[in-house]
Amino acid sequence: MFFKIAARILLLLSCLQSIAAVYGDTVPYGENHIKYSLKDDGLRFFGSDNLASCPFLERSFLSVSFENRFCLKELMSEELDAVFRYRENAFSVGVASTGYRHYGEVTVSAGYARSFGKHVAVGLRSHYLVSYASECAPIHSFTFDVSLYARVGKNCGIGFSVYNPARLKYGIVGKVPLPVRLHLDFSYQIGQNVLLLSMADWELKSRIAFSAGVKYKVKCLILMAMARLPDPSGDVCIDLIYRRFLFGISCCYLHLLGFVPRAGVTILL
Repeated sequence: MFFKIAARILLLLSCLQSIAAVYGDTVPYGENHIKYSLKDDGLRFFGSDNLASCPFLERSFLSVSFENRFCLKELMSEELDAVFRYRENAFSVGVASTGYRHYGEVTVSAGYARSFGKHVAVGLRSHYLVSYASECAPIHSFTFDVSLYARVGKNCGIGFSVYNPARLKYGIVGKVPLPVRLHLDFSYQIGQNVLLLSMADWELKSRIAFSAGVKYKVKCLILMAMARLPDPSGDVCIDLIYRRFLFGISCCYLHLLGFVPRAGVTILL
């Protein structure tokens, strides 16, 4: 399993290197890394749940990640994301796959976000889902999420998003509803090297999950630690900035289920 992941990352790197060659190898400072702010890293972190934060990014990006949930190949997760900025606009596309050949789910997403002035942005993202099992016909579903993000001063940001606000169902005309999720995020930057993060996630008919953490940047490294409640869990992440690339490894620990290792590569455009 890990050899397959390594092979995929190496293949991806060869493709990303070709893309980077189009943009050139000039770097603003240092020989090994470009200028990548902690604020940008926080916005990229929130972008998976809140697309409206992306118009405030300084750089577009393309990323791929792998997650081996509880070290079981049947729960392997792979994801490809891209966000392209143009003036006050941000366009996103993504493909995510969970499971393996006998059962799982594939999600294809596309979205658009726009900022209004320097402080407020809104976003809309659509999701096409295919759920499959080896002996059953695949189920095709569609939903969307809406998001809002506001910058409060230079160091603070707050965002809100709702997934499946129309309460659409699996199979479009099926009887089982897709989950409705509400997400709230908050960030506050202290100086140039410390970023405080907090989030609240609520899926209807479930308990609210709270998360709080900190990102710390030292030279070309970004370190993150985060804790979650009420189900005790924690994340530790290390990102290395090298030229136009961001290499990340992380591990999530869930009190009852165990470890979830992750690895990812991002190219900054």
